[in-house]
Amino acid sequence: MDIVKKNLISIICGVVALMALVAVFVWPLDGYYETLKTKAENRAKVQAKVSTLLGKTRTVPVFDPNNPTATNLPAFPSETIIKRGKAAQQGVAGTSENVVTLAVQINEQGHSLVVPNSLPSPISQPVAIRFRRGLQDALDHLRTDELLAGIPPTPEEFNNRADILWKGMQKDIIIVDNQPTNLDQVMARYQDRINKLPDEMKAEMATKNKMYIDPLAVMRVSPSLPADGNSPSRESIWWSQVSFWITRDIATAIKDVNAKSATVTDSPVKNLLALNIPEDFFPPGVAALAMQAAPIGGRGAETPVEGATPPVTGGLPDATLPLPDGSAQTPTKRISNNLFDVVQFKMTLDIEADKIPLFLKTLATNRFITVTRMEMNPVDSQLKQILGYVYGPRPVVTLDLDCEALFLRKWTLNYMPLSIRKALGVPDAVPGTAAPTRVGRAF
Repeated sequence: MDIVKKNLISIICGVVALMALVAVFVWPLDGYYETLKTKAENRAKVQAKVSTLLGKTRTVPVFDPNNPTATNLPAFPSETIIKRGKAAQQGVAGTSENVVTLAVQINEQGHSLVVPNSLPSPISQPVAIRFRRGLQDALDHLRTDELLAGIPPTPEEFNNRADILWKGMQKDIIIVDNQPTNLDQVMARYQDRINKLPDEMKAEMATKNKMYIDPLAVMRVSPSLPADGNSPSRESIWWSQVSFWITRDIATAIKDVNAKSATVTDSPVKNLLALNIPEDFFPPGVAALAMQAAPIGGRGAETPVEGATPPVTGGLPDATLPLPDGSAQTPTKRISNNLFDVVQFKMTLDIEADKIPLFLKTLATNRFITVTRMEMNPVDSQLKQILGYVYGPRPVVTLDLDCEALFLRKWTLNYMPLSIRKALGVPDAVPGTAAPTRVGRAF
């Protein structure tokens, strides 16, 4: 007992230690260990983040686009540096919005309606009936007044000139006793003038005009529009309007290139041979989404064909959304989407060989047009002259182009018929868009 008394404290501590050891194996403390382990791991992650933040290399925000090299920040970002970073972020966002606004303005410029109040739905049947004539007048204005384009002399024009020439020479015939005494001489002079007349008329045409355009092949009204006196559908008006917008852009580019010339022989662009613009800018697989439109003045609105599924390209125009990948359809990878619609078209023209770079640059300047394919073939100018086209002495090539034109929906939605919106998957009513109130001449 003396031993117990002397070592009582040690014995008590031993008993407590033994009880604790027994408790470890008896009581369920695994959850406690797991909690401690999780806390330790979380603390380690926090420590790692802190170490990364402390050791991370930082740069001072760059504001000068002409000097984009960023300098290293020697210390942890201060409140001043953070404010500069936020200001830079807001500045980039504001610049981006300004770029979008400017792009819309450039894209919309010059693209007013051929006939006021004809889209998105003609306000009356007379307006729809007038569209074909208004479109033809606008195309004629582009060809004759803007481009100063003509065609080689026709056989009818040659015959009319020959008649005028003969009537002028008849007065030189001397009649004696009711018999012409110098008819052979007058006829010889007349035949000499007739032989020279075709070249004279060709030269006259090339002198008073800047280029050639055949109105039967280029800048003609779409066959989808009915003859005069009949009402076209909303869709026909829409596609004809889109085609005219592209035609006007092409004509304006040619006019700019030929601005310093006075005759065909001086002009870089000699002849616009073809301009084929399809009535379609739907994404792949959507062309089959045929729309059935009620005639102008008829009852009801446009209704899609049953079973047709609109593409996922609709919604509000949004420049922040990622663009779909159209690499399988076009080298530019661009297909119609929420931001813009794509029109692919073909163009053929005769142009001086050394002026091709100038034309391509002019075509793309302030116009949302991209050339996706180009092919050149030499032109035999002497053969062309036999056919009535006077090109001059400089080398000329025939340029075949595949092109894309972009139309930003920010403004085109104002003109789109309901059926076109449905085919593209655009909501029937889009906030911020409405029938346009600004109207005027399209040329």
